[in-house]
Amino acid sequence: MLNITQSQRIDLLFAAMQDFFAAHPVGVLEAQQVIVPSHGVGVWLRYQLASQQGISARLNTDFFGTYQWTLYRRVLGNHIPRSAPFARQVIQWKLFAYFLAVLKQPEQYEQAQQVLKPLFERLQHHSANPAKNQQRLLWKMAEHIAQVFANYVLYRPDWLVHWGKGQLLDMIPVIQNMDAKTPEWLLQRYSDMELWQQFLWQTLFSEDFEKHQNIRRNFWQILDQNPAKRKVLPKSLTVFTVLQLPPSEFTFLKELARYIDIQFLHYNPSQEYWADSVDPLWLKQFELKNPKAAALFDSRHPLLTRMGKQARDIFALLAELSGNDVSHQGEWLDLFPAYFPNTLLGQIQHDVLHLVQPQKHGFKLQAQDDSIQVHACHSPLRQLEVLREQLMGWLSADKTRKPADIVVFVPNLNEIAPLVRTVFSAQSGMFLPVHITGVAQADAEQLWQAITGRYYLLDGRFSVEDLLDWLGLEAVQELYALNREDVQRLGELLADAGFRRGFDGAHLRETLADGDHDTRFTLEFALNRLMLGIAMPVQAVHAGVLAYEGVGRQDFELLAKLSRIYQDLDIRRHWLKTHNKSQHQSLQDWLSLLREELSSDFDHTTGTIGGKGVACALDELQHSLDLTQSSQLNLPFRFVLDEVGQILEQAPPGSVPTGKITFSRLGTLRPLPYKLVVMLNLDSGLFPARDTKNTFDLMSVMPAQRGDRSRLIDEQGAFLDGLLLAQEACWLFYNGFDVSDTQPRQPSGTLQELIEFIRDMLETPDMLYAHIVHYHTLEPFELMNFQARTTDPDVTSGEGKNQFSHTKPRSYQGTWSTVAANLQQQFPAVKWLDQDLIHESQGLLSLERIIRQLCRPASHFLSQSRVQQIARQDLPAIFEPLSLNKLDEYHIRALHQQQPDQLAQGHLQAILPVGSAAMAYWKKSQLEAARNRQRLRRYGEQETPLTERVLMLEPWQLLVQVPADEQCQLWLSQYPYKQKGQRQLRYWLEHLAWHIQRNTQATDVQQGIGQRIIVLSDSTLIYQPITAIDASAQLLKWLNVWQQASCAPWVLPPNLVLHASGVHYDAEQQHASIKNLDGLCKTWLEGNSFWPVQEQEDCAQHRDWQLILRGQDAGQLFAEFMQQHAIVLYQPIKQFSQVLNQ
Repeated sequence: MLNITQSQRIDLLFAAMQDFFAAHPVGVLEAQQVIVPSHGVGVWLRYQLASQQGISARLNTDFFGTYQWTLYRRVLGNHIPRSAPFARQVIQWKLFAYFLAVLKQPEQYEQAQQVLKPLFERLQHHSANPAKNQQRLLWKMAEHIAQVFANYVLYRPDWLVHWGKGQLLDMIPVIQNMDAKTPEWLLQRYSDMELWQQFLWQTLFSEDFEKHQNIRRNFWQILDQNPAKRKVLPKSLTVFTVLQLPPSEFTFLKELARYIDIQFLHYNPSQEYWADSVDPLWLKQFELKNPKAAALFDSRHPLLTRMGKQARDIFALLAELSGNDVSHQGEWLDLFPAYFPNTLLGQIQHDVLHLVQPQKHGFKLQAQDDSIQVHACHSPLRQLEVLREQLMGWLSADKTRKPADIVVFVPNLNEIAPLVRTVFSAQSGMFLPVHITGVAQADAEQLWQAITGRYYLLDGRFSVEDLLDWLGLEAVQELYALNREDVQRLGELLADAGFRRGFDGAHLRETLADGDHDTRFTLEFALNRLMLGIAMPVQAVHAGVLAYEGVGRQDFELLAKLSRIYQDLDIRRHWLKTHNKSQHQSLQDWLSLLREELSSDFDHTTGTIGGKGVACALDELQHSLDLTQSSQLNLPFRFVLDEVGQILEQAPPGSVPTGKITFSRLGTLRPLPYKLVVMLNLDSGLFPARDTKNTFDLMSVMPAQRGDRSRLIDEQGAFLDGLLLAQEACWLFYNGFDVSDTQPRQPSGTLQELIEFIRDMLETPDMLYAHIVHYHTLEPFELMNFQARTTDPDVTSGEGKNQFSHTKPRSYQGTWSTVAANLQQQFPAVKWLDQDLIHESQGLLSLERIIRQLCRPASHFLSQSRVQQIARQDLPAIFEPLSLNKLDEYHIRALHQQQPDQLAQGHLQAILPVGSAAMAYWKKSQLEAARNRQRLRRYGEQETPLTERVLMLEPWQLLVQVPADEQCQLWLSQYPYKQKGQRQLRYWLEHLAWHIQRNTQATDVQQGIGQRIIVLSDSTLIYQPITAIDASAQLLKWLNVWQQASCAPWVLPPNLVLHASGVHYDAEQQHASIKNLDGLCKTWLEGNSFWPVQEQEDCAQHRDWQLILRGQDAGQLFAEFMQQHAIVLYQPIKQFSQVLNQ
């Protein structure tokens, strides 16, 4: 007997289940059997029983399909399989193997070649190189066909019966009846599609499907003819709600009800008959085509009929039983609530229950009614921040509320799960316990990436970034005894040794153009350099390999591990190529190999969450293989790896309710009640999700039937369930703005329909944006978040969509309110800038260090203030160099200067670009080096030797570098740099120190003794001699500047003043003046166009200057420093120096 009890409240259905248990007791060693729609519902039932009885025992919960095959095995014997052999994986494997056989042995499959010709022609049109990608294309095609066949088994078994008998469905008249304008070419395509689908089904699956049908028939036949077999059936069975009810499952329940008592507990949003209600939007379109027929339909409550199609179809199937007088029909009981709270949410639930069309502008919203809230934010992170604030207020408003009363549904939970853990971390000041359920196990996924990395890495470019990402996995680090610091050091060594992409020359040549034989910058290239650097730590070439000179003794063990990693990857590459060519490995062999690899190389993961997850995925694949009864099924190894990865990704542990705030994917905890239901990321394009278009699906072109399922209808139904099952409040979040601009974004169509529905309900529509819809700022600590909530009708654009209305945040009130206030006020200077700092004792100071700090006044000031800015870390390059950058050009010039006669092209193999450009750049560098040597010889045969001396300049003691010969009359230097303003300052200060050291007199100046000549790559600097007395005075000025710049910001970057010729010196008038101050200020404020302003140290927008000068007028400060100090400091440089550009 089939008893049906329906209600809008799950707690009433649970009470009905307990009454049914009491009326149908089981033995001491038996358990009550309950069919549940999801794992979460089963856990919830156990929690409820435990909370009421103190213990949850003797209760079994199963899915319908699993329990159905359990009954088959009880009645027919254990030789019956545990599940149907029509899983998507199994169908895909068989299809793929058959496609390969047909293409490789066409003479044995002549009929298949003819029937499948339209299908194989698709491969030619969808790939530029079908022969190379044939297996991958066949695999994807088999996957798409397997998906539709698996759906046919569940929703269209009658089609498969006809196909198994060799009969077609005569689809064309049906399609033409649906749309008479369907073109002939499309009808022919559908006809061809049915022909080859029928052929594939009859050839590969009809025999198994017939066995499957025989199991069903034998099951009912034995129960009819053998009463003793009925004793193995349970005495009673409870079905606790369903999310889908295919006709085949419903038929099974009706037949089973002839032998046992079945209690069907049905969640129904409405107590009225609404099985014939239709979508209001569909009705409007239908009314335009057929006004008379449209009068026969009714849409009733728009929310229910628009979003509850799935529940309507289930109710329609059950409603058919109520009018039929059949022997197994039992009682039909309604348990609908009579009371709803006087809130907006309660009114909607009441209207849906009674199918009452709400009166337009008939509901008066109370000021304290916050049962429905809509929050528009800028990003998922901001949604979580706002949610955390709101949850704190909601929980503190009523002491009876608990975290377990809250559920948060997210359509894309996998993507924002890391953000949830961050925002709701235990380290936060106000902790809220949360649990993320139903997402893929990160430990298992990372372990699988570690295992497959040794096979997958060489399938792609194999860049240094790919290798380091793989080495960053915990399982890989444990395998090779590495830690995070080791991986970082390996990354530095490999990048510096020249690894960009490619495993070795053979691997790189697979992607190179014909005739390109330059295989540098691979892992093999870098590893050879590093290993040679152990034996020969100098920059020398041996056997065509340039040794890497930066290898330290502490790197030896690390490089040995890197060599082992290289060997492991190389072994697997050759092993995989050999086995792929033989193609004799079966799926069972691959599974055995993966289990062996997991238990040997990764035995340290045994018993861990990751190890168990991967082992379960392999077991699931083994189970699917057992169902095929074909252990010798051959599949390429990479496809087997893909299958296991797909299992780990698509089959996470089921969502379960917890004693914390539960974060779950939308739809996974249906239809469980919570006091507060929250839904995040209800964005247009993201929610509701739609099924991926499958061009092979014939169900999509034929008329829909009751019980059909689609992802769009599922998510709309989940949204409606969340709204109707929320006991106290329902909060809805979406991204109403984009982070990159201020343009508003529309919510999803489903949420927009609800907003418009509520607006039509409200007595005062303006209350919608004053009390229900809230727009939040980009950051939580903006000033308006700490001001009183306001509503300005002038900025609402008719609907208030631009108005930011807020309540004061709670957890940020003590911290961010002060920050927000400080950020908004204008003040002359940061207080800590004016504090006296402790300086170094006046001991021996390096002039080189002083010069370096004078050239970078912002960095100097911050370092003396004990402030360190975190610099952006550059990622290692992943492409081979196609040209030389400025730094590489400098390195080549420096090498030419250091080794003018010994330098060969091989010494530059880690620098020169790839291809023919290498020779071009090498010849260019040789010509440039020869030209620079010739320029040097104009002034002398060689550079002046230097030595270090201590310079006494009261009260300073300076360590300086000066010519070793105290009688030296010309200091000649050559550097591989290009001329810059800050280098002019450097050479000037060195020039001053030399003349103080040599005690230059006026007679020396008159005779031109003591010139300093610097030959640079693009220019020559000539400094005229200066007396020791004048040099001392000038150097003391700069030492005082250095000291002052350590105490207060020195807003006068020398590179800007000198390189931009900010100070002009008139030799005839012997007068200096500031030149083009406005242009200098513009460059100071805006920077130049060649580099990002954040990286220009002589620009006010550099991150150091931004921190130092916050709240001040940077332009005015620079102008003041120019007026006060530029002439005094830079006139002598202009007076005594000459720049000869080459």
